[in-house]
Amino acid sequence: MLSIHVRVSQPVRDYTSVAVNWTERTLAFTNEPSPIRRNATGKQTGIDRGCVHTLALSNGTMLDMPHPSERERREYLRLQRKLARQDMANSRRGGKTAKFQSKRRKLTLKRMSSIRRRINNRKDDWVAKTTTRLVEDYDLIASEALNTRQMTRKPKPKQDPDHKGHHLRNGSAAKAGLNRSILANRWTDIQNKLEYKTRLAGTRLILVNPAYTSQTCNLCGHVAKENRESQAVFQCVNCGFKDNADVNAAKNILDRAIHTTGMDDAEGVEEHASYGTHVPQESSGETPTPATRTGRHLQ
Repeated sequence: MLSIHVRVSQPVRDYTSVAVNWTERTLAFTNEPSPIRRNATGKQTGIDRGCVHTLALSNGTMLDMPHPSERERREYLRLQRKLARQDMANSRRGGKTAKFQSKRRKLTLKRMSSIRRRINNRKDDWVAKTTTRLVEDYDLIASEALNTRQMTRKPKPKQDPDHKGHHLRNGSAAKAGLNRSILANRWTDIQNKLEYKTRLAGTRLILVNPAYTSQTCNLCGHVAKENRESQAVFQCVNCGFKDNADVNAAKNILDRAIHTTGMDDAEGVEEHASYGTHVPQESSGETPTPATRTGRHLQ
């Protein structure tokens, strides 16, 4: 039996679909989205998506997605180790299929699922509230046309020409850490939310080519890899301009959106999303070191 709770203080609106989850005993109605009511502010902002800071705005504001706490990481790793021990014990006792009948193993999986669900719920809430606030505050939002699926692909193996059957190092470990950080920061989800919320609010989202946005000086326009001293510091080797690297990139994104022609809205630049595959290091932020990948399966 399912219990249906209705908030009588809210009007009942037409719904487009109904989803039933018998495992969680829930019934979800999907409503047609209501228009976002707002007043024009005349403000514009550029947004740079990264791994160290989820969003950097062109006015210097940093918006960070909530990530698992240290306590949640430790508990999840403890449960992972416990699950591995249970699988080994079950295999010795009754073969490979015995683990699927283990009640204790199912309880361990349930606890792990509960931690992941709690973390994902926090992230979903943050994305929903943050994108709504951005749409309410700004009449024009500029972001990069990134193809996250292409950017998070595994690197191809490199055959060793001198030793048949062997492979050379291809940076797969570092790339895997970077991919986890990109996916954990929900880049695609943020862009999708901004696209449909700007349509509901009647504001504009402009996606621009991300090439060299993090290497270009926003003051003099000089482009050089040496401008980027580190993940956080940008200092132009031509004019000496110094700024936070992500904020400088966000300013370049906004300038590029304002001066770009033929790319008036998000729908008009969907075909340009492949630009994100040309410069995967531009807005990805810092490549995670082993120290930042603690609990790497829980992000």
